[in-house]
Parts: sequence; structure tokens; C-alpha cells
Amino acid sequence: MELETLKEERKVLTEEPNPITKVALYFIKDTADETFLVRELRELPYTSAPEIAAIKELIKGPLKEGLEPVLPARAKVRGLEIQNGLAILDLSQEAVKIGKGSWGEALVVWAIVNTLTKFPEIDAVQILIEGNSVETLAGHFDLSGILKRNEQVIKKD
Repeated sequence: MELETLKEERKVLTEEPNPITKVALYFIKDTADETFLVRELRELPYTSAPEIAAIKELIKGPLKEGLEPVLPARAKVRGLEIQNGLAILDLSQEAVKIGKGSWGEALVVWAIVNTLTKFPEIDAVQILIEGNSVETLAGHFDLSGILKRNEQVIKKD
């Protein structure tokens, strides 16, 4: 009887679907007339740190055709702290190697900020590079302050 009980418990555990975390990522879409962000939804294996998982997915790049990655594939998440609604994201030096011009750099920053602020516990983001505050990501967009969500750069695909 005990063996049957164990078999039943094991059957229940192996048949349960793996828990997932749904995240909204933002990638760049470039058309003949304009360049903006487009949301891409992903389902990730459950993790206790979905915010870090989301940024790692952002680094991996888009799955949808016609969208551009926002961060170099070699960029790394060095850390992420969330305090009183503020996410402090620390990226590796590779994150500054984007070469997208001033508007492209702004979209990269907004892609990061908008991805993180989709999480209910995050209202604003500060971006660090190698643990340090930086004036800009790649020479154009001011990162010296705290950044809030920007819906104006998002369009439906």
C-alpha cells in the first residue's frame, strides 16, 4: 500500500506542468519612417529572480523577425538590487558597445527601463556599468538620474 502511495505522489509531481514566468521584453523595430520599441512576450522557467532573467533574455535578443537586439550578446548582468521601487541594474562594460546613435541609444535605455518596470515592484531604474554610475551608456543618453517608464516610445507591432 505504501509503495502505491509513493507511485501516485510521483505521478502527480511528474505530470504537473513546470511553473513559468511571463515577461514582457522590448526590442527595437526600424521602419522606413521611424524607429521605436515593440513588446515581445516570453515564457521563462520559473525563477526566484524573474527581473534578472528578463534582462538576460533582453541580452539574448528578439525571437520575432524584424526586431533588433538592444544590447550586445556579450553583455552580462553583474547584479540587480530592488529597493523601495528602484531597480539598480549593474551591467558589464560590454553593454556600452551598442553603436546605434543618439536615438538608438535612447531606445536601448528605454527597452531596459520598460522591461524592468513591467514588474509591479519596480517603478524606476538606475543603470550602472561595472558597478559605477555613468553619465551615458554610449555617449548620448543621460544616465545620471533615475529613469521612469516611457510608454511613448512603444508601438504595437
